[in-house]
Amino acid sequence: MLELESPIWKFALDFYHRPGVSDACLTLQDDANVDVIELLVVLFAGHGLCRDLSTDELAEMRRNVASWREMTVLPLREIRRALKPQRLEFPRHEKEILRAKVKSIELLAEQIQIAIAYQWLTNRPPAPVGLTLEGALETLLGVENFEECPQSCRDALVHIIMTVTSMDDGPR
Repeated sequence: MLELESPIWKFALDFYHRPGVSDACLTLQDDANVDVIELLVVLFAGHGLCRDLSTDELAEMRRNVASWREMTVLPLREIRRALKPQRLEFPRHEKEILRAKVKSIELLAEQIQIAIAYQWLTNRPPAPVGLTLEGALETLLGVENFEECPQSCRDALVHIIMTVTSMDDGPR
């Protein structure tokens, strides 16, 4: 059984609701095709478990959640986004009800993806040597150096790194 209310889920909710984090995550998702769930797993592993993931572990994690992500999360996101613009041929009120339900189901699908990743993360020994947070983020972005990223992504990454490193500094 998957643990839907796992420590990583609680971390993800806390982190994602901090000022500017949701916008930064969406920028990375939209501008650099970053899987925000993978990003959250990397941040939780480093911050919550004091465990840096290796390049091989990142690849294994991706393989472990790929089927679920491709079969559920991404199609639900596509449907939700398709329902966002106003269309004259769709009744507005009913479309918004449907969109809200799809959004709720998409969130559950993401929660399950996080639970799959958490189960993978906690059922394996740590790699002897992991990447730094910056190295893991560069790997997620598929770049050798942050300078290769558009400015919007670099700004988002700086915000995410500053936020996660300040999480123990007290209430938000």
